[in-house]
Amino acid sequence: MAGASAARFDNGFVHDDVAMLAGGVITDPSRIAEVFSAHTLVAHGAREVLAMDTYRPITLLTFFWDGWLSGKQPWSYHLTNLLLHLGAVTALFMAIGELVPAASVWVLASASLFFGLSPQLVEAHVWINGRSDPLATLFGLAALLAFRSSARSTGSGYWLRAVLGAALFLLGLLSKEVLLFALPLFALGPIATGPWRQRAFRLIPLGASACGYLGLRMGVLGGLRSSRDSAQLALALRNLPVLWIDGLRELFAPAHLYLRSLRDEYAALGTVPYAGVIMTALAIGAGAWVARKRAPLLSWSLGFYAATLAPASLISAVSWPGFGRFLYLPCAGLTLGLAQALVAIESAVTQRRAAGGAYGSIRARAALSVGSALYLGFLAIQQLAYVRDYQSEYTLYAAALREAPGSANAHARMAAYQGLLGETDEALAGYRRAIELDPSDPSYPLQAVYFSMKAGRLAEAQKIATHALVTLPERYSAGFQQLLARVRSGERPLDGH
Repeated sequence: MAGASAARFDNGFVHDDVAMLAGGVITDPSRIAEVFSAHTLVAHGAREVLAMDTYRPITLLTFFWDGWLSGKQPWSYHLTNLLLHLGAVTALFMAIGELVPAASVWVLASASLFFGLSPQLVEAHVWINGRSDPLATLFGLAALLAFRSSARSTGSGYWLRAVLGAALFLLGLLSKEVLLFALPLFALGPIATGPWRQRAFRLIPLGASACGYLGLRMGVLGGLRSSRDSAQLALALRNLPVLWIDGLRELFAPAHLYLRSLRDEYAALGTVPYAGVIMTALAIGAGAWVARKRAPLLSWSLGFYAATLAPASLISAVSWPGFGRFLYLPCAGLTLGLAQALVAIESAVTQRRAAGGAYGSIRARAALSVGSALYLGFLAIQQLAYVRDYQSEYTLYAAALREAPGSANAHARMAAYQGLLGETDEALAGYRRAIELDPSDPSYPLQAVYFSMKAGRLAEAQKIATHALVTLPERYSAGFQQLLARVRSGERPLDGH
């Protein structure tokens, strides 16, 4: 499994990795304590707390380790990510063994490899700065195992395991906040058993960890800082069922392997396809409810998937690339249900073939093994190809442009990269194309004006700024009027990055 993504060691720093390294924080051990009292983007050198912000000190701590090992060379960063991914797969393997006691070696291996080889999850464990998801998943699964173990203990043994589970859960939350949405699932069967009062009591240590995390987050960020405004929340709610169905499709039949911009893609979804998504989501939800007694873990896993993926809908409402990393923790929970489904498939197939004698049973098991090997091989080949897209910023953005030539975000990302290289004309052409594809995003004309002025094309800069004043919402008018005044006065451009 490690071999399928071994090409990561040929990759450099891409996307947010570059800004984090340039920030100078993670290579300065004297600043370790700072990560507990600042937002996550302090690693980029940012000071201002944003309307939508994050608090992930444990994730940042791991980067100090990498900085100490290899400085500004990428090998240790990639090694840490690989070890975290292997750790998450191992924890998932143990969780399957705990929650699906009837799982055969074939089921354990197939389910674990499905998670480990998923090409969509490359974004979380091959992209260096995506490691918050493997960290949260590793600690979350470890907390789940400790929680299960505490249910079988009494006295001091119970409290020891309960406190361990709470500590692991807190570490997971301090790695990435989405683990918080898994908390209610810990009280639901088949993870927890017994009367509801007993389940609620056993949840207290984990709840204390959640409260502690929220207190720290609010203290550091000055509030939850989970969204920008009501408009973002409304769009996130609209996109949520699309995200659920999109994620399920891409996990089991991956096809869109590139740095995606969900806001742009989901905005283009028509009324009829959207209605189809809603109906599909309702059908899956109804099926999970009906099957909750016959296949409790499968129903539970769908709930886990839906709950832990829900926060990513906020990202789908803004111009920010990403998709696969948001699936990492949800996929781990979903894989537990997949294991139960595989047990049922294995039992049904072998029992039916067993009617033909021992030879028929052997043939059935062989067919299952070959089928799963072919499917997992398909995932591994896709993972190999996707890992190579992360070799450099150029290959990453070029892959997005190749797979989604109509993505304004992809054109803008490549243009920004070309601008950093000093390729002003190429950057300007990229931003022009981004404006054509999405005239509603103010950052595209802003950057286009910047590069026009940098190239000495004041007439073009004035034309772009004037057009933005007409087409963009009124709330952007003051900013572009000031920009237009600078253009007309011939002042030197402000840095647009």
